[in-house]
Amino acid sequence: MKKLKRKLQFFNLIELLVVINVIAIIAALLLPAISKSRENAKRINCLSNLKQIGIALRSYTVDYEEWFPSDLDILVREGYMTDPKVYSCPSVAEAASFSESNEIINGGFFYIAEHATIDSISEPEAGGNTSLMCDKMSNHDGYGNVLFSAGHVKPTTGPKWYNDSQISDFLRELVDPP
Repeated sequence: MKKLKRKLQFFNLIELLVVINVIAIIAALLLPAISKSRENAKRINCLSNLKQIGIALRSYTVDYEEWFPSDLDILVREGYMTDPKVYSCPSVAEAASFSESNEIINGGFFYIAEHATIDSISEPEAGGNTSLMCDKMSNHDGYGNVLFSAGHVKPTTGPKWYNDSQISDFLRELVDPP
């Protein structure tokens, strides 16, 4: 019997360069999609954080005769929402934390319902569409999330998202000062 000799074949330089170029092209096509997916995930996480704060605010109002807390720090001190991650937007580099006295540091949202009751903020004609909180303008580029008194959170887009999202005049001035 003849022994079969097996030749080892290696890539030559041209074939290796072609393979590297094909991999580079595929990577270049996928990177923008991955970046967009990452930003969408941050947007959804931000929306979820506002929704969780809205649930904590509603729980507080049930326990305190329909009064909203004067500030969000009360939610931390009273044990309604004690995770600092919830008070920050994932698109912002510096995450929220708590001080020794349980005050929120670097919170990522504007809150305007201080010293208000559910009745004073949820006018029947507004249908629960009075804004309580929203993203800061620096959180995102061209979009923001808004928490309304009915408990829903609305994502809005566009360069002037705060004008198109039915947020209150007071909150609009905080988001985009004159």
